[in-house]
Amino acid sequence: HQLHIGVEESFAPALKAHPALRVAPERLEALAQRLQNAGCRVIWDDSLTPTKRFFTDDPWGNRLELIAAQ
Repeated sequence: HQLHIGVEESFAPALKAHPALRVAPERLEALAQRLQNAGCRVIWDDSLTPTKRFFTDDPWGNRLELIAAQ
């Protein structure tokens, strides 16, 4: 799959609306660690227990959700 992102001159990042991307459950924690190692903010959210997920931001400040595939 591909996610195409475009930025316009009057761009304002979405703070609540966001895409959610499914990740193989066994790869979710490694992905979070890789993002943190690259200097990205990772915010884990356990409100959907037992589903594991975290939020991060794309380079333009948009919120992204990475969620363990079920």
